[in-house]
Amino acid sequence: MALNSYPSVENEELYPGSFLRPRIRTTPAWLTVLLSILTFGIYFPYWLLNRRVEVNRFAGKKIIHKWVPWLVLILYSVSALVFTIGPFFLNEIAIMLYEYIDHLITVFGVSCIIWYSFRIREVLMEKMEDESINGILTFFLTIWYLQYKINKME
Repeated sequence: MALNSYPSVENEELYPGSFLRPRIRTTPAWLTVLLSILTFGIYFPYWLLNRRVEVNRFAGKKIIHKWVPWLVLILYSVSALVFTIGPFFLNEIAIMLYEYIDHLITVFGVSCIIWYSFRIREVLMEKMEDESINGILTFFLTIWYLQYKINKME
């Protein structure tokens, strides 16, 4: 068994409280906020991709698919690139078209991030029986609030 691998959730009963129990990576919540702001939101799908395997293992089932965060990450990255260099190369009509498409990308990306945030919330609430995770804060703060709650699990 590799050093960084975890047993399946079925084996979790065999090792209660041990180092073999699946965990989700911790990061200071303030750093998650800062990275989200500095990357113009690109950190949101990156966070989902980065925690995907750990969350799925922790849940015991696939709740974060690989292709959706990748799609959002690519769309956000292209949008950020066009936003930064587009005004130098695009005419007025192309910029208006970009703005329309960018709104669609934003709605799609935010919807996916909120969807996955609530899926992760369900798993955390199931595993943290004594802890409630606020739905309103999950909706508005998504990964920031979830990272805060994950950090408190330790």
